[in-house]
Formats: sequence, C-alpha cells, structure tokens
Amino acid sequence: MGCAGIGKKGFTMVEILVVIAIISVMSAIAIPSLVSAVYHIRLTRATRDVAVGLQAARMKAISRNVAFQVKFTQGTLSSYILQRWNATMGAWVNDASEYGGGKTIEAGVKITSPGGNFSAVFFPAGTVQGNNGTLLTGGTTADQKICLTNERSSTADQLNVSISAASGKVEVNNGC
Repeated sequence: MGCAGIGKKGFTMVEILVVIAIISVMSAIAIPSLVSAVYHIRLTRATRDVAVGLQAARMKAISRNVAFQVKFTQGTLSSYILQRWNATMGAWVNDASEYGGGKTIEAGVKITSPGGNFSAVFFPAGTVQGNNGTLLTGGTTADQKICLTNERSSTADQLNVSISAASGKVEVNNGC
C-alpha cells in the first residue's frame, strides 16, 4: 500500500494565519462594546447604591421616629453618608450602619446635578426635604432628581434617582 497521508498532519501556516486574522478582527469589533458595557454596569451599580442609601434613610426615619439625612459630598470622588438627628446634641451624627461609615461613588461616575454638596433629609412621616434648601427648596412638593453620569462613556450615559418630596418615594430612571 502507498504512503498517502504520511507527513500531512496538522495545519498549514496559512490556515493558522487566517484563523489569527479572523480572531483579531472579531476582537477589534467586540472589545469596545465590552468596555462600554462595563462602564454602564458601574454607573448602574453606583446609581442603585445611592437609591438604596436614600431608601435606607427613609425607612430608618419612619421606623425610629427620628429624622435621617443622606449627606452628599462632591469632589474627585463623590461620597455620601447616612446620619441621624440627635436631639440631645442638637446635631447630625453618623448612623451605626453600613452607610454610616460613608460610601464612595464608583470611579468614573459623577453626580452632575444638583451641583455642590447637598443633603436629603427624611422625616418620620416619610417625607423629604433638602437640608438648608440645597436639594429640595423649602416647602416644595416637586419631585427632585440626583443625576449620575458615566464620565468614561463616549455617549451620554446617564441615570437619575428621583425623589418625591411629598411621599419620599425613591426611584431610579434613565436619563437626566
């Protein structure tokens, strides 16, 4: 019998180069989409964390019958902290909870409105207003928004946390 097939095992160099070229093209197409998705996930996580912190303040205010505030500080990395009103001291004190130690907002995510440092104060009835009128102007019943933006996205990737002044209801919505 003949020796047909001997020495014909494996792939040729041209076949390997074609496969490498196909993988390279597919990677070049897919990687930007994956990076954008990762940044959006960070924005979503940061927005949901803010909403949970606000909801925690509202629930604690109702259950403990004392005012709670979520105080936001903006800077290189924005952060927020949960505080309760101490009537004896006549001052806000950090709450002994997960949020009482403060939370830093994800890198690459920025609070774009309202500007500057601000607070949302929740009362035992579940209603909310801004401390010193910085988030909600005194006595307003209009819903307010905290807008978070993905700084690393090439498109306008934004989410907002909406707060109802009358009921204290907290919601996450698209856009700003």
